[in-house]
Amino acid sequence: MSEELEPKNKGNISKTQNLVLAIGLVLVIVGILMLVVLSPKVSIHKSFFGPVFMLVLGGLIVYFTFVNTQKHWMLFCGVFICLCAVLFLILESQISPWVFEDLWPVIVIIGGISLFASGLYRAKRMQLSFFVPSVVLLVLGILFLLFSMNVITVSFFAAVSRWWPLMFVFAGIMLVVLFLVWTKNGSHVVVAEEDDDDDFSDTKK
Repeated sequence: MSEELEPKNKGNISKTQNLVLAIGLVLVIVGILMLVVLSPKVSIHKSFFGPVFMLVLGGLIVYFTFVNTQKHWMLFCGVFICLCAVLFLILESQISPWVFEDLWPVIVIIGGISLFASGLYRAKRMQLSFFVPSVVLLVLGILFLLFSMNVITVSFFAAVSRWWPLMFVFAGIMLVVLFLVWTKNGSHVVVAEEDDDDDFSDTKK
């Protein structure tokens, strides 16, 4: 069953394709670094190199995921590390007027984006077992960010105590939308599929 979920082109990637992927990832990393370094308000110090290392590490994980392991959980790690590195680059270079205490919910949003990307890569289609948690993380991250940046002026606990029934409303809307998408485009949406292989192992028992 796992043959239906994992990418089909494992072991069929040519040297030219590898080179194109490598150059593309290098250009993305160099472009991000140049955007940060060339900013007029940038302040570079020793702690700046930590996020640079994270960005390179994440890029390497993404590269080896596509050309070698092709494990969706490795893609999740690579994307998550890269996006977190970009966030920390912005914070460490002091381009942003906000500090980590204000922007920490972005980590939750990054988790949702990374989970969605890994799920889409694993199944080559929308898979509810990945899609629903991704949406939940994105919504929670955006909500926490609004409170953290004082866009919503009331305290978080005061808002929850007053508006907590909206959770049922949002959950119900999500389930209805998923039902409509599932029944209309059933060939493109799966709830869950049994996977005979362990994604953390390259050998079959």
